[in-house]
Amino acid sequence: MSASADLAAGFSRNAQLTHIKADPTIWCILTLADRAKPLINIQAEKEMIVPNDTVVAVVDGEKLRLFRNKGHEPHLNLIALEEPALDPANAGSGTHHRSSLANPDSRRLSEDDFVAAAASYLNGEVLQGRVRRLVVIADPRSLGELRRHFHPALIERLLAEIDSDLAGQSVNEIQAALALP
Repeated sequence: MSASADLAAGFSRNAQLTHIKADPTIWCILTLADRAKPLINIQAEKEMIVPNDTVVAVVDGEKLRLFRNKGHEPHLNLIALEEPALDPANAGSGTHHRSSLANPDSRRLSEDDFVAAAASYLNGEVLQGRVRRLVVIADPRSLGELRRHFHPALIERLLAEIDSDLAGQSVNEIQAALALP
């Protein structure tokens, strides 16, 4: 069995690593060109190495938590950054689907708007040079909404996306999700 086949088995801790950008320090199967294809689960045999100074964004429909890795590779030491003030002003994909059938409740619309505002904030941080490398952790629905709003410059700096709802979890649990068994 090939190493690639061994890797395509799943990701622990109820998370799915859905995308890894090609990087010599990270096991990878998918590239940016593969994003249009159905995403697969990836299980690495070693820890995913998150480079020093990488920003980790943990997002759900109500919260954006930001961390910067201050650990020296291969160790993680996530330091919380100040939560940004976001202005979710009807920017989500829900603005295109205001019928009750497409989005049955206002809560979902407000979550889409918040996630779009979070993507806009992250885009701005990347474009202003304050984020050189980024890992995004979000529940599957929010991750899909984020992708709709990512700027190409952000996509180039994106090391990994993990679809797991960790916005309400402790820093230790977030670090555990980033450290593969």
